[in-house]
Amino acid sequence: MLPRVTSLPEMKFALRMTMAVLASLLVHALVLNATRLLPELPDAGMSFQTPVDVELGFVDPAPTPPPALPPATPPPEPQQETPQADEAAPSPDSPRHAHAADASIPTVDAAIADAAIPAASQDVLDGGVADGGVESEPIAAPLVSGKQGAQVSLRVNLQTLRDSPYVDLLGPLIAQSPDVRAILEGSGINPLEDLDRIWVASPDLTRERSVIAGQYHGGTAIAVTAAKRLANSQGTKVRFRARGPFQVAPWPNPDPTPRVLALLGRDTFVVARERDLAAILAIAVRMTSPSDRSATGADSLGHGLLNLGPGVLAQLDVEGVANFIRVRAGDPPVRLTAQAMMGDNDFAVTVKAIAMFESAEHATAARTRLLDLQKRYATHPLVMLLGFSRVIRNAELKAHEATLSLYAKLSQGEIRNLLSMLAPPPPRAPTPPPSTAPRVAPQP
Repeated sequence: MLPRVTSLPEMKFALRMTMAVLASLLVHALVLNATRLLPELPDAGMSFQTPVDVELGFVDPAPTPPPALPPATPPPEPQQETPQADEAAPSPDSPRHAHAADASIPTVDAAIADAAIPAASQDVLDGGVADGGVESEPIAAPLVSGKQGAQVSLRVNLQTLRDSPYVDLLGPLIAQSPDVRAILEGSGINPLEDLDRIWVASPDLTRERSVIAGQYHGGTAIAVTAAKRLANSQGTKVRFRARGPFQVAPWPNPDPTPRVLALLGRDTFVVARERDLAAILAIAVRMTSPSDRSATGADSLGHGLLNLGPGVLAQLDVEGVANFIRVRAGDPPVRLTAQAMMGDNDFAVTVKAIAMFESAEHATAARTRLLDLQKRYATHPLVMLLGFSRVIRNAELKAHEATLSLYAKLSQGEIRNLLSMLAPPPPRAPTPPPSTAPRVAPQP
């Protein structure tokens, strides 16, 4: 029922309110139908696909097997579990980012001793018999399945992200991604709060084959505590065993895929299927220089697995691009690496992408196609409406031999605009269960 208007000022006020409501409805209707009114985006000439019959690794595996690595040091003899030993384990509520002296960083053995974990059995590096006569898989074996190596991996420097103006948008995007949630659920590990770096990888983008590696300044104690928490929820104890340079224990979180926790060095842990440890080790070896590998052993392998250059906030690597992208005209690159580097003063982000092709002719042809797409996208009304026309127009594309490079710079506002578009929806409130109370018939 409309309010009764009794004076001229009240009539003017009611008219203004009515016009404001109508204008607001009109604006919202135009925004909701903008995508229908605007022309479609230009065809990029490619489509995405799910890889089939691939293994986690590289398109061109190393020509020679990785050098033999010393096995992980077995943990000390088991100690009698007492309440005091449990209290000595690191608390999940303790401060996690205090930069203490190196002497305070626990080694793998120290973390295992604190958790009162029994002595491990010793798997040998080149295969053998362990764990009650079960033959162990060679941990450092090269790929021998005949399947092509492929991977999509993302490395993020969470320590840099925490000090950036993008932490409120990019942090939840990482923590709430389906793969991270599935693997870390129930462990109590919050990537943004507990880790300095994270690596998420998969050979085929399926959750079952996804792996996670993390690096924590305070050592691997946080991962051991998480394993204890998961084991306690199942009514079991944590038992580590040596597997090459790894210390391996079950990771019984709610996800149905069986995975293990593998400690690598003093501050790196991996959560993956045990059968994927050989491929993960091969990736770490390939990304670690021989001098570092011989000097610091397992520590350098962990750092190599999570290696990011100076100033790099995040790095995306795609190995075997043809397994993930189908190009209708031309040939896709063999591998692609994209880095996002953040400026110290204005927090602008420079994106540098390098695509490696099989030949210089393929790289030149790809540059020609991308230059045409660049012109069409930069002048598209929807791209201009979203505020990305300047970025696309000013991006540089350079071809050199079999390599194609792309350089682009995004301002802080453009980065926040992009991340807000990618932000996951807020979690739904749980639906209350139906009432089981008996219905009372109304009294006459």
